[in-house]
Amino acid sequence: MTVIPVEIWKWLRREIPHASFERWLYENTDLVEAALGKDLAFQLFELDFRAVNGSDADAMRYRLGNELPRSCLCPLMADRQCLPLSLYSLLGGFHASFAKLLERTPWLSLVRCRRCGQNWYAACDTVDDAWYFERLDADGANRILTTREWPSTFDGWQHVWPQGRRGWANSCPTRRISGRRRDRPLSVCDGAGHVVPA
Repeated sequence: MTVIPVEIWKWLRREIPHASFERWLYENTDLVEAALGKDLAFQLFELDFRAVNGSDADAMRYRLGNELPRSCLCPLMADRQCLPLSLYSLLGGFHASFAKLLERTPWLSLVRCRRCGQNWYAACDTVDDAWYFERLDADGANRILTTREWPSTFDGWQHVWPQGRRGWANSCPTRRISGRRRDRPLSVCDGAGHVVPA
C-alpha cells in the first residue's frame, strides 16, 4: 500500500489550515507526487487554497478522504475523535476493529487498531452513548504499558468511571477550566463525528 504522508491526513482531518498545508505541499512536491501519483498531485498543486467561498480545496479534501487508500478509519479520525456508540454497538464490533492492550476501568482502555496499528486511549460513555478516542504515539502507549501512566484526558468524566471512582472524583473540589466544570466534557461530538468545544 502507498504510504500517504501524515500531513495529508492531517489536512483531510482539518487539523492543518489550507495556508499551512499549501506551504507544506509546495515544499514537498516530490514526496506528494510519489504518494499520490503525478496526475492527482498535479490537481492538488493547481488548487486555489485562498478562495473563500466554494473552495476547490474543500472539494478536493472531501474527494481525497474518500479515494486515498487506507485499511481502516484511523487516518481520517481526528487526534481526539468522538464516534456514536451505535457505530460499534455490538461489543464484538469494537473488538473486531481494536485489540485491547490494557484496561484502566471497564470503560477506559488502551487499544490498538487491528488493521493499521494506531494506538488509542478509548473511553466508552454509555450515558452519552459515545466512544471517545485520543490518538497516542508509540511513546504514549509505552508509558501506559510500562509505568501505568495514563493521559488525564478522561479523568473528570464521571460516566467512564466505576461507582467507587466516581464518588472519589466528586468528593474533590470541582476544577473550573475557562468557566466550565471539570466533571463535564470539554468537548462533544458534532453531527459529522468531529469533537467540538462543549
